[in-house]
Amino acid sequence: MKLPSPYGVVKRHLNFERTAEGEIIVMAPTYSDTGLSKSNLSAQVETWAG
Repeated sequence: MKLPSPYGVVKRHLNFERTAEGEIIVMAPTYSDTGLSKSNLSAQVETWAG
């Protein structure tokens, strides 16, 4: 969920999530290393399941 910035500045590289209790969590951006790890994991699961 994208929330408006309280300071009127939009930080498009940050992701915000709201918990069930209403707390706002700022999620750090993922970079290419994370994407590569997810891709490798997906390939391993596909090989295992196939």
